Amino acid sequence: MMLTHETNRAKWDQEKSYLISAKEDAVSELKSIQKKYENQVKECERLKEKNKLNNWKQNKERVGAYGNPMMAKMNEGLMSRLNLGGAGAGLNRQGNELA
Repeated sequence: MMLTHETNRAKWDQEKSYLISAKEDAVSELKSIQKKYENQVKECERLKEKNKLNNWKQNKERVGAYGNPMMAKMNEGLMSRLNLGGAGAGLNRQGNELA
C-alpha cells in the first residue's frame, strides 16, 4: 500500500512539473504575441502619419503658390485648354492643311 502511494505521488509530481512548465511556455508565448501586436500597432500608426504627411504635401503642391485650391483648379483647367506645342502638337487639327 505504501509503495503504490509513493508511486502515485511520484507520478503526480512529474505531472505537476510538466503542467508548470507548459504554463510558463504559454505565458512567455503570450507575452511575445502581445509585444508583436504592440509593435504592429505602432507601425500602423507611423504609416498613417506618414500617409497624412504625404497627402498634405501633395495637396500643398496641387494648391501651388496661390494658397487657394479653387484658384489652383481654375489654373489647371486653363492650362489644359492651351496648346503649348510639344510632341504631337497639332496632329488633331482640322481645317486648312497643306497637301
